[in-house]
Amino acid sequence: MKRKVLGFESLEVWQLFLVYNRIVYKSIKAGPMIDWDLIRQLRRAMVSVGLNIAEGYARDHLKEKIQFFNIAKSS
Repeated sequence: MKRKVLGFESLEVWQLFLVYNRIVYKSIKAGPMIDWDLIRQLRRAMVSVGLNIAEGYARDHLKEKIQFFNIAKSS
């Protein structure tokens, strides 16, 4: 039975992203601020994942969706 997906927020991958996003940001906040470049890169990567999931969901063609989801996975 297929579930109706109302928006990218209801995707399981989006829900997992939110969990991992919180973990990364809490870890950054709790840890020592030794390498600011690494911290900025981690933050940019997390933003990239979320944006590419949303962008991929909005695309009409399957090939485009797959492209953006692969980019999110790579981030």
